[in-house]
Amino acid sequence: MFVYAVDRHTRLKLLDTRDAKPLFALVERNRNHLSPWLPWVDKTVSVKDMEKFIERTQQQWVRDNGFTAGIVYRGELVGVVGTYGIRWAHRKTEIGYWLDEKHMGKGIVSRSCAAVVDELLTGWKLNRITILCAVDNTASRAIPERLGFQREGIMRQAEKLRDGYADYVVYAMLRQDWQRPAWMEGK
Repeated sequence: MFVYAVDRHTRLKLLDTRDAKPLFALVERNRNHLSPWLPWVDKTVSVKDMEKFIERTQQQWVRDNGFTAGIVYRGELVGVVGTYGIRWAHRKTEIGYWLDEKHMGKGIVSRSCAAVVDELLTGWKLNRITILCAVDNTASRAIPERLGFQREGIMRQAEKLRDGYADYVVYAMLRQDWQRPAWMEGK
């Protein structure tokens, strides 16, 4: 089982089927918060849907195609962070994340993403990581901006969301540009 200690209160763990019920409950509590930005939320209507998602993430790990991890804060599952597959020939990936609304503003996603980026660039020796955020999703955009990702441009009408097509901001971090945050020193 993959578990990564982000800080003394936060850890990342690979999802397993025991997480299906609490993860589904988390999505249920956050439907209004998540569905404007994440098209899969409206399609996730049962614990069975969450079990299928977790099974896909387990296969992703087994196939060496990245990972999807639960964010556990003070012992509670509060969100998810992970890769959308890895293109090993080009040593690149894209990461995504979401968090329980009541846990926003505590730096949980920033620290979790920093840990993931550091592991992917220094441990896995990837060269490039991208993050795509809907232009209007200022909370999500704050993460790559806080971590020093470069804004590369806008993808127009990149994804169909609940209320129409969304333009996405493309952010990227190269291994040569990554500067480990000070709080991570000594890890």
